Parts: sequence; structure tokens; C-alpha cells
Amino acid sequence: MKAPPNTSLKKQIPGSSISVLALSILSASVHAQTNNDWRNIENAIGQIPNENYCDQPYVAVAKNNTWVCVLTTGPGTESQSGQHIVASISDDKGKTWSPLIDIEPSNAPASSWATPYVTSYGRIYVFYDFNGDKITTYPNGKPLFRNHNTELGWYCFKYSDDHGKTWSERLRLPIKKTTVDYMNPFNGKVQLFWGVDKPITVNNSMYFAFTKMAIHPQDMGEGWLYKCDNINTEKDPEKLNWIQLPEGNEGIYETTLGKTQEEHNIVSLGNNNLYCMLRTTEGYPADSYSRDGGKTWSKPTYARDKDGRAIKNPRACPRLFKCSNGNYLLWYHNTNRNASANRNPAWVLGGLEVDGKIEWGQPEILLHHPNPPAMSKGIGKKWIGMSYPD
Repeated sequence: MKAPPNTSLKKQIPGSSISVLALSILSASVHAQTNNDWRNIENAIGQIPNENYCDQPYVAVAKNNTWVCVLTTGPGTESQSGQHIVASISDDKGKTWSPLIDIEPSNAPASSWATPYVTSYGRIYVFYDFNGDKITTYPNGKPLFRNHNTELGWYCFKYSDDHGKTWSERLRLPIKKTTVDYMNPFNGKVQLFWGVDKPITVNNSMYFAFTKMAIHPQDMGEGWLYKCDNINTEKDPEKLNWIQLPEGNEGIYETTLGKTQEEHNIVSLGNNNLYCMLRTTEGYPADSYSRDGGKTWSKPTYARDKDGRAIKNPRACPRLFKCSNGNYLLWYHNTNRNASANRNPAWVLGGLEVDGKIEWGQPEILLHHPNPPAMSKGIGKKWIGMSYPD
């Protein structure tokens, strides 16, 4: 398929701001730096604790103004034994952090990809993957690809009523079986999914996006949303009202964008308008709009800046943020080289809503490490990358 035109670089960004970032760092070799460049991740003010592997460190600001970071960690690397979700608390805005608090223990089935939400009355929820059926093989008996047992099973949640110090018993979210489930190797008996989207509040309802897949692991994905219209008022978790969107049996997906469409995340444009961004392996992220609160979505297309140039991104999370001033930010990597190592540097685009759509400006480097991006063959030698910011 013919690729869109390349994005040019100009120094122009609509006014928005970031005060603090938590992010996953992928590293095989780190050299200390002593300069004062705040964009150099070696100059960060504090490090969130982890057991070795660290992913999706997302921060919730509790009602007592402490910061509660939930993350996926483990003693090995991604998807190895002992992977689980934890919390850490900071009372000095990220300079220091508490010892890790298990949300799920490391000796339980794998738990991964926690995303937090703070209700209007102060309860903190986390939503996450949980391999509750302890799936380790495909139906034919072959072991899962690279033992990748962390993007399947049950969608679960827990909650904390003491600002992240202790967590409730585990509860399950209902996942409607749709066409993509029956295309997976388990014929829908096991569902393949994961989410990177931090839940948002729209008209007092909570929304978050996630990706369901037909191919294990991480291919032929399509976007889905959960909506809960009473989570900010109903304190009995058994009475929460879960709605899966879009309506029907087909998620947010467009065949012409390739088989890899995943890590869907959303922002609100006001009223019932939602905007979704997702990653592909074509070298460009895609976007889609809903004008009816997520019930239906426009056909995803490659995301473009306000001058019509395609935004470049490898197979890495294109993360959306809505700022307090009503403007938008997109975290991405401004390259179409599709290797995991190409997550250094991290860039941002500023966006303004114009006539119901986001007009993206031009890129600025947000964070970097002096080690240059490695080629695919260099992974495991000297490289560093960053992703999944908050």
C-alpha cells in the first residue's frame, strides 16, 4: 500500500503544558548525564519503584492530593513469570515514592496493564487484564507465543477507598463477544484484549477504550469502549452499569490501514463528541471520530496535521491528552521506522479543536536520551526508549 507523504518539521505548537510525566523506560544501557537539560530523562527528579520490568505507570491524583501510581511490573521482562500490577504513593508530587503495594500478588495468574480512575467521591478504580483461567497454550496444545499470557483472559477491576493503600477483592467486567472474538484461535472461548487508555469523564459517565484481537499476540485488533454511567454515584460495584461501544459486532477498524490496529485511546471534544487515536505498523497512527457518545465511529484514517501532512509514528503508543485549558496534546515519536527501539526521542504535538475536529500543529521534542535510536538488530545492546506516559 502506498504510504502517505512525510511530515515536515516546523517550530510551532498551540499553547499547552505538561507539568510532570510518568513513563515506561525501555533500557539496555544507560550513561549518566550531568547537564541541566530537563528534556534528558537522566535528569528526572524521581524514579517510581518497580521490580525490574515496568510498564504503563499511570498516576491518579487522590482526594487527599497524594499521587497514586499504578503500574505493571515483575522480576523478569514483559510477560515473564511473576508479572503483576502494583501501586506506589507519593505525597511530594513525584519526588519520592512509597514501597510497592500489591494490587494483585506476583504469585497469582498474570495481571497487567492497569489504568486508574478517580470517582467524584474519591474511590480509585483500576481496570486490568487478568489471566484468570491460567491459559498457557493454544487449543492445539502448543505453548503461547513467547509465553505471552498477559493479553487474554478476564477484564477485571479493583478499587481503593483509602487513597491506594489497600485494594478490594477482584471483580470482572462483562466483555460482549463480537465478531473478532470468534476469529481468534480459541473461537471466542478465550478473549484477547488489552487497554492503555486512562479513563475519562464525559457528562458524568466514565469512558475508556481498549483493543480486542483476533490474532495472538497483538494483531488484527479493533477498538472498543466501556461506558459506565453510574460509577460516580453508585458505590455498590455489583450495581455498576457497563455498556460496551460501539453498538453492533464491529469495533473501530479499517481494513486498508493494515492488520495491526491497537492501543486505542480517546479524548472528549465536548457534548457527545469523542476522538480516538490508535497505532498501526504502517508508519502512521490513525484517528476516528464519534458524534454520538461512542455508539458509532467514522472510518479510521491516517492522522494528519493542520496542513494535511501525515503524522509519523512507529508501532508505539500515540497517547492523547486533553489539557486543563481545553487544548490537546499527542505524545508520539515522529518517525515511521517500525522498531521498538525507535521510541527515543519522544515528541509532542499541540492540538486545537476547530469546527469539531482537532487540528494538530507541528512537533517539538519533549524528552530524549543521548543514546541514539538503535536499528532492530541493535536491540539488546545499547538502546533506550520511552512510552506509555502520563
